[in-house]
Amino acid sequence: MSLNFDHLNNSDTAILVGEYDEHDPNHRVAFVNHRFTDLFGYTRADIPDKNSWWRKAYPDADYRQVVQRQWELLTDQCLATNGKTIEMEINITTKDGRECRVVVQAELPGATVAGHYLVSFTLL
Repeated sequence: MSLNFDHLNNSDTAILVGEYDEHDPNHRVAFVNHRFTDLFGYTRADIPDKNSWWRKAYPDADYRQVVQRQWELLTDQCLATNGKTIEMEINITTKDGRECRVVVQAELPGATVAGHYLVSFTLL
């Protein structure tokens, strides 16, 4: 079943929708809205999967590793407390090389749409 996320283009919030696959940790990016592309410069073609996003958004390998470890810890805490969302303040590198400070909020897979998760980005 193919889902349509075009209604998210009406949002003033930058949104990425990931397609969750428990057998493949490199989740496919199912959708990015217009605000996401306006803010970061990336289209879905630029970041077809999770690993592509991580490499582009955090090009410095040391910083990427710090963000990934913190994200994993927050995810584990969320799961342990039956939470539904993760929130983190981070720096993201845009397609044109600028650095943006944002709050990232992500829901756990399946919280809103089965097999998917929404990630929102708010510029600080």
